[in-house]
Amino acid sequence: MMPLGVIMVLLTPASAALIGRAGPRWTLVTGAAIVGAGYGLPVIAGLGLAQVTIATAVVGVGIGLGYAAMPTLVMNATPAGQIGAANGPNTLMRALGTTIGSAVVGAILSAGPASGGFPSVGSFRLVAGLALAAGLVSAAVAAGATSSPRNGRSAAPATSVPLERTTRQ
Repeated sequence: MMPLGVIMVLLTPASAALIGRAGPRWTLVTGAAIVGAGYGLPVIAGLGLAQVTIATAVVGVGIGLGYAAMPTLVMNATPAGQIGAANGPNTLMRALGTTIGSAVVGAILSAGPASGGFPSVGSFRLVAGLALAAGLVSAAVAAGATSSPRNGRSAAPATSVPLERTTRQ
């Protein structure tokens, strides 16, 4: 897991630059496709230490791009006065996805133990194949999504109410 985290941290400036050049939607598409490719590597190249380390680093690149792009998309599509409320569900969905994904992986790996009680190579390949498919589906969905015509920074706040000054006489 360490290569994934290190790559995500080091990729932060590049993610911001890519969002500035290509836009957050295409950065998200690219990130999702890279995540799918990273999970596909163990299916093709095998499950040795070097292959899994490289695959984990590739997944880190994709996640780093996606984690930078998604909040940007949310903020750009939301009126300025509602950005905090809009980013909450994004964070919640990310946490739920991680939790459910971890549970599914655990269930698959524990369902097919090989000798000695360890998960079988086939179970690991199945998990990697499912993650590959999820990454590619995510990229396709993001590519097909329409952009919102609103830009939260230029829109008037939805709940702007002028305050009146009251004076006592």
